[in-house]
Amino acid sequence: MSLLDKTLNTISFVALDLETTGLHAGKDRIVEIGASRFCLQGVQQASFSQIINPHLQMPEEVINVHHIAQETVDRAPDLESCWTNFLSFISGSVLLAHYAAFDIAFLKAESMRLGLALPEAFVIDTFPLAKACFPEARSYALGRILAHLGLPMQGDAHRALPDAMACQNLFETSVVRCGYPEQTLSHFYKHFPRTRLSTHPAPLGCPQLEIWRALEHALHTQTQIVMTYTNSRKKREEREITPLFLGGYQEHAYVDAFCKKRQSQRRFYLNRIAECKS
Repeated sequence: MSLLDKTLNTISFVALDLETTGLHAGKDRIVEIGASRFCLQGVQQASFSQIINPHLQMPEEVINVHHIAQETVDRAPDLESCWTNFLSFISGSVLLAHYAAFDIAFLKAESMRLGLALPEAFVIDTFPLAKACFPEARSYALGRILAHLGLPMQGDAHRALPDAMACQNLFETSVVRCGYPEQTLSHFYKHFPRTRLSTHPAPLGCPQLEIWRALEHALHTQTQIVMTYTNSRKKREEREITPLFLGGYQEHAYVDAFCKKRQSQRRFYLNRIAECKS
């Protein structure tokens, strides 16, 4: 039976969080992995926590966020030595992450650097799920939405395992609020289509699949790309962008990118992109 046909209360989930040297998956590296495996029917089954040596000097502003010292990562094992254990930990589970496109982009980039396969897995993004389930909230940043719901953080924010467990807590609360434990994963995705991602893009059809591949190449090489985009006023224009994350699924597939015209990070939906060229 496919995972899509199983009910949520029979599925193994892994809530995931990464700390990194920066925001660009193409050039930055993972410095910590935290993951919590659980099922909705019972207590947490296991956790995975590992600091990683990125073989890079971390910027001071990044250290000030996660408070992982340079000396600590310099003494840590590199990702290749931990990769098999991590893949074994997430195997057979549906992955969860808050703003999941960020985490999946880094996992894809790291797997490409290692020359190793990242197994295909279904992913749920708890950021749009929280927006759908708790429209009254003023902020959907992980710490703030937990505070809104009266849920505790289990450890320091911006450390991988506490953030992963916070994501787990948010998902469990959201599913209970919406009454979905008995529904299949397929039904869940149909009701919350913006939450769906994958470690591998599902076929999006021509020309979107070709556009996805062009954007993915630009993401991993951290090069600029020019796209022809139909904006919200239905006007077609060229935008020069540097892709940061790829997310979504089918008509909800998107790229988050730095837009040269706006000089800021923007979100562009693939079904509005007519062409990409380097």
